[in-house]
Amino acid sequence: LRARSIELSLLVDMVPSNLWRLTPDGTTTLVNRRMADYLGLDLSNVSDIASVMDTIFHPDDADAVYAELTRCLETGERFSMRYRLLRADGAYRWMSGRAEPLRDQDGNIVQWFGLCHDIEDQVQTTAALRRSAEKLARATQAANLSQLSASIAHEVNQPLAAIAADADACVRWLSADPPNVERGKRAAERITLDVAATIEVISRMR
Repeated sequence: LRARSIELSLLVDMVPSNLWRLTPDGTTTLVNRRMADYLGLDLSNVSDIASVMDTIFHPDDADAVYAELTRCLETGERFSMRYRLLRADGAYRWMSGRAEPLRDQDGNIVQWFGLCHDIEDQVQTTAALRRSAEKLARATQAANLSQLSASIAHEVNQPLAAIAADADACVRWLSADPPNVERGKRAAERITLDVAATIEVISRMR
């Protein structure tokens, strides 16, 4: 039994993740060496482990973690959650945590075993990708708006240029000596048609 106990302790400390154990009421009774080093805990002091575990969660996550953990302890359902833990160097890091109950032959929960691993790099990468996607979306929208603005300017400028030309012609014909009313009238009619074309362009663009 002593040899098996030593072997189990070695295996627990070799697990490449943070491992912890809870009593059925939620008291922390064990963390592996990896988690102790991660959190800066003294494994020789069990009471210290239990007390420190109450202060390692980020203030914005603590209530949600305790609520979910309490629910799982009451129902026996698997615990699975993302939260931030206070690392030994004072930095909060995102973690992915899971825990499942160990039951006896009668189905009673005798203890809980949990694992959590650092996903800070993954979270930051995902956030960076999301920011890049948002920037790309804004740039694409700006490019589309720029193209639309150029298209509107082109469509509207054509009939406006025609209106200006016909108005100038109308003034010339009516300013002649004697005034050429017939040609001035035709120029004014073209202005009316150009205005109608401009209104149609604006309506279509809208």
